[in-house]
Amino acid sequence: MNPEEKRAAVTEEAESTLSVGAIPALVEYDPFFEISLDLLCIAGTDGYFKKINPAFGRILGYPDEEMLSRPFLDFVHPDDLESTLREIKRLGVGLPAVMFENRYLAADGSIRWLQWNASSRGTDGLIFAVARDISASKTTEEDLRRYAGKLEESNRQLKSTQDQLIQAEKMESIGRLAAGVAHEVKNPLGLLKLGIDYLTNHVETTDPAVPQVLSEMTSAIGRASTIINGLLNFSVENRIKFQALEFRPLVDGVLAMMRHELTQKKVRVDLRVQKDLPPVSGDTVRLQQVLINLITNAIHAMEKTAEPRLKIRARLQIVRDLERDEGARTFDHLRDGDDTIVVEVIDNGSGIPAKATARLFDPFFTTKATGIGTGLGLTVVRSIIDLHGGQVEIVNDPGTGGARVTMTLKAAKDSPGTDSTSGESHSVPEAG
Repeated sequence: MNPEEKRAAVTEEAESTLSVGAIPALVEYDPFFEISLDLLCIAGTDGYFKKINPAFGRILGYPDEEMLSRPFLDFVHPDDLESTLREIKRLGVGLPAVMFENRYLAADGSIRWLQWNASSRGTDGLIFAVARDISASKTTEEDLRRYAGKLEESNRQLKSTQDQLIQAEKMESIGRLAAGVAHEVKNPLGLLKLGIDYLTNHVETTDPAVPQVLSEMTSAIGRASTIINGLLNFSVENRIKFQALEFRPLVDGVLAMMRHELTQKKVRVDLRVQKDLPPVSGDTVRLQQVLINLITNAIHAMEKTAEPRLKIRARLQIVRDLERDEGARTFDHLRDGDDTIVVEVIDNGSGIPAKATARLFDPFFTTKATGIGTGLGLTVVRSIIDLHGGQVEIVNDPGTGGARVTMTLKAAKDSPGTDSTSGESHSVPEAG
């Protein structure tokens, strides 16, 4: 029998079997069904395969008998069952499935991604489908997404490092400028102050406006001196003397120094220090300066508060899962497992405006009224904390509505730590 005669015979037999509904017999003699690298099948809307080609066994690894005897949803990944059922319902009413993707569970436990094109006449309950194994392309896509994520993270870290280098250079330049300006201006200010003192105490005048003018000049020189001292503190050499410091005596000394201002502003201080808190490693004068700056900021922030209240908390905390920018440069990084002293200074003032959050530590940036702040206090605070290898963060406190400054400093080495969570509360009415 020549090829033409054989083709005619197959066609005649296929037409005969179709007429009696024996559709699988058509496929049995179709060589394309047998040799296709893609998965070809006839399935029923009853949920079972009626006929499958050898690609099913090659790709999924199940014997034909198992594939045909079990509902095909048994082989579908659980996360794709819902979408697969929706697609079957569409096919059941005669709508085609085009480029539909789902995952099948292979016999060896792996997952295979299949992309389906299928159609149904919608009358005999049969679905004619072809699927392509796209697992390799899906793996490639996933790898690309992962590499893209890593690249994005690397770019973020690079940008962060670049920003920090720019900031470091800017701060160094400002420091040099600040030191030069401070030294150039400090001496002339001193001479002006001496001159005003002389005029006030030794020169008589009948002009009633002169004392007022001299007083205003004295106040102006005082404000200028404050700015100069801030510049000098900012530009001072980064040398500190580390020693083991008990936090309670440190903060008590600062509160004593600021007693007059706290009392004058009627600020109630609530101090709680964890019992048996180990010493902090740091420089006494610098840490006093940090606390003075933070308490002064809190007092200014509570100017319009009816009952100003300042909370100071100190507790032991072991560093866990520390997050930091890769490019961060500090004197001595905190590391996971370090014993640290966490200090919080919380006020019930007006809080931090959202637009100011990102600039709080910038030199000369301030949210205070003109003439009240120099914009260097928090810059100095951050500089000192960096020198101590610690961290500082400022956010709005949800409890008080004011600002909460959190400082993390290293505990002194060889200090006996404690897991005690008890504490001592010392409420100081009007700082006294």
